[in-house]
Amino acid sequence: MNLNIVELQILPNDTTIVGSNGSTVTVTCLIKNNIPGAKNISWLKNGQLVSSNASNILTVTFLLTTEVSKQNLKCKADIDCIDMPLEQDVKFSVNYPPSVKVAALPSSELNEKDNMILTCTHESYPYASFITWTKNGNGISHEAEYQKLNVSREDNGLYVCNVSNTIGYGVDKVQISVYCNCTRGDCRTTEEWLTFLQCDWYSKYLYIFKMGTSFYRRILLRTLESKIPTLLTVDTKHDKPIYTIDGRYQCNVSNGVPDEKNLTFQNGYKDVYFPGKPHCFLPKNNEQIIRKRSDTVMIAFNVYSSNITRYEWWKGSCSLNQTFEYEFTTNQSTTSVLMYGISISLNTTTIALKISNLTEAHFETQYSLFIYNEQGNSNCSMTLLEGREFFTYR
Repeated sequence: MNLNIVELQILPNDTTIVGSNGSTVTVTCLIKNNIPGAKNISWLKNGQLVSSNASNILTVTFLLTTEVSKQNLKCKADIDCIDMPLEQDVKFSVNYPPSVKVAALPSSELNEKDNMILTCTHESYPYASFITWTKNGNGISHEAEYQKLNVSREDNGLYVCNVSNTIGYGVDKVQISVYCNCTRGDCRTTEEWLTFLQCDWYSKYLYIFKMGTSFYRRILLRTLESKIPTLLTVDTKHDKPIYTIDGRYQCNVSNGVPDEKNLTFQNGYKDVYFPGKPHCFLPKNNEQIIRKRSDTVMIAFNVYSSNITRYEWWKGSCSLNQTFEYEFTTNQSTTSVLMYGISISLNTTTIALKISNLTEAHFETQYSLFIYNEQGNSNCSMTLLEGREFFTYR
């Protein structure tokens, strides 16, 4: 008597199918040895029928994904002359680059002196061979977990975890913001004469006030949530002087966490006294006057300054004295400037030089005004040119 051994065969001849993520594979299940009787062969995935055929062979095609590698694939054959079905498990081994996830504990927003833990979890096949942490582009670690105790504002930055294997790489990142563990605010100026007014702390909540004649009379200049220290920035070279905001500035900073006195913020003060050195305004931003001979011309500058101690007019390198030819005058005036996009008026002094009966000797010459006060001195100049009769200010 001859015995035929009945079994299932998987083609390709391996119960583990290897492929790359996104590729397709074809798998065949067949009943070895031709035996009589009805037969039915099926493919099942996670117990669910994928395909079935009343024959001794069945071929299916699968798209390889990372999910497929986690699923249970099985070939099952029912044969009339055999009481129990035949079964054969098949596994997929899917190669894919790392999938990376970065987490910041306890948070990506920290206060100074907090402890920070950054975790880099990843999944890949083959398993990851290399891990790199960078901060603002600079390498800091090759471990899956990065820890830093007692963080400071120097730890602000973009942290990136890069994980690679033989297939490729994956990255994830987190922006870490470290706010001041406020013990005091510090409003300061960055130059001798106020160019920038800053609240010099990283804080979650930022306020700046201009104080009035009493503590309760104050003007809120700005309130914002910010990750940078600058609260109030005015460039005196381009944004016009801000001499009208003399006084005491109160800078409030807060990390939102009450201290032992149940206060969420601390204060800093800066006394700003203007105008400092005198400041000249050119009329209509013009640096030239064109006139003809025998005219009378008025060269004038609006000056912002407190307590002008003296001023001088110069023609080229020569100092001028007040005479019938050169007449000096001063008058109170106002000058409009833009501050934060709002037009305001400054109380200024118009200082003028009147030259009567112009001659050739007056032209092609620069006339300068030098102004002095207790904080220093400055000057402004204008050139007088000879032109045709129809020329006026330009």
